[in-house]
Amino acid sequence: MRQEHSASANGACNQAVKAARQIFDCSKLQRPGTLFVSSDDMAFAAMDVLRYEFGLRIPDRVAFVGYDVPAATRPACDLTTVRQLLPTVVTAAAERLFEWVETLVVAISWVKPASRSFANPLGSRIEGLPMPSPIYTDFAEYILGVTETIWEGRNIASLRENYSDDIPVRSPLSLVVGNEEVISATLATLSEFPDRELLGEDVIWDRMGEDSWFSSHRIISLATHAEDGFFGWATNKRLSYRIIADCHASADPKWGWQINDEWLVRDLGAIVRQIGSKPSDFARELIGREGGYGRSKGTFIPGGDEPLGPYKGKGNDAEPGLRYADMLDRIMDADISAIRSEYDRACQIEMPGGRTGHGWSEAERFWLGLRASFPNAAFRVEHRVGREDGRRLPRAAVRWSLTGKHDGLGAFGTPSQADVHVMGMSHAEYGPRGLRREFILYDEVAVWKQILENS
Repeated sequence: MRQEHSASANGACNQAVKAARQIFDCSKLQRPGTLFVSSDDMAFAAMDVLRYEFGLRIPDRVAFVGYDVPAATRPACDLTTVRQLLPTVVTAAAERLFEWVETLVVAISWVKPASRSFANPLGSRIEGLPMPSPIYTDFAEYILGVTETIWEGRNIASLRENYSDDIPVRSPLSLVVGNEEVISATLATLSEFPDRELLGEDVIWDRMGEDSWFSSHRIISLATHAEDGFFGWATNKRLSYRIIADCHASADPKWGWQINDEWLVRDLGAIVRQIGSKPSDFARELIGREGGYGRSKGTFIPGGDEPLGPYKGKGNDAEPGLRYADMLDRIMDADISAIRSEYDRACQIEMPGGRTGHGWSEAERFWLGLRASFPNAAFRVEHRVGREDGRRLPRAAVRWSLTGKHDGLGAFGTPSQADVHVMGMSHAEYGPRGLRREFILYDEVAVWKQILENS
């Protein structure tokens, strides 16, 4: 490009007028055939100069290209323009910066393109290529986002990419291995509860190693028991119940991560109560449906032939997790005074069966009722994670177990001497006066099923 065909207007329309005069104030043979202008407003000003002062026809004699005014593509303007989606560009740049600052392992994937449109005088467009950008900015976002994609988005097939081929998924009633089995179970659940929603309450997570990430995800599930299925004939009852899922994941080139190990507890006690039954009655019905005593499917108990997933860790040493695990050890060792020394007096307790309680007495009642049913069972903290996120209160996630005999009188009635394994998960939130909110889950149906089968 010739030097005399370039002029600065500094973003001002009056300067664009002067620049146009400067460039075209020469012999007709030396005048350019196309003018590139850095904004459409300045292009319109320059077009007026060439039309009315130099008598030039546009676009026959001189073609124009401007930037960033959608109105430029209207027939009255006939201006070729390049439109830049600046918010999209800025968002992508910010995400890249956060990725670098936080040194997160986030894979590059494809997102909706930041389109660059080239409009010709006839109004046709050529769409630009998509720009690569990460889907999620942190692991918690991934966990929440994938849950929504699967359940609310109904993209169940995405489990093939977000769950590893041989993932073990452990719950109190079963062990499912492989993403195809997970897909089958998900389809069955959505068939019975077609409007099911999963609302993420919290994700307590940490990076455990170079390619090792762990989350404990607490969810509220809302659903209508609209079709026949695992829970019997449809009742059309509206349900609300909690789930806690512990997941381990490694980096994945498309989604950012892939889940390859999982433990989860659903509050089946809350479900069966809301559809009009009791955990013990439903467990008895389930045994009969599976072939009767001695022939039913049983429940999941760790060890034996259980396939081992890739995660062998026991958590982190963050203070909230250590504090909560230590308190549970004390309570299970019959030191019930730990509740009044560790809990906020105005604490809120969310318990299995969908029950809510407040204060020291409710916490004592719950933990005493559980321990009294299995007074000699071995209590074990299986995993613990603590997290402090600056502006949020300190939180802890603990997976625990009780393994032994039902040899005491407590929450599960008359002692049966049955061998029982209780798989429990808890989340705790700490305030300035101690534990202020606690979320405790175990599967009452699975416990009753063991008591009925093994006594």
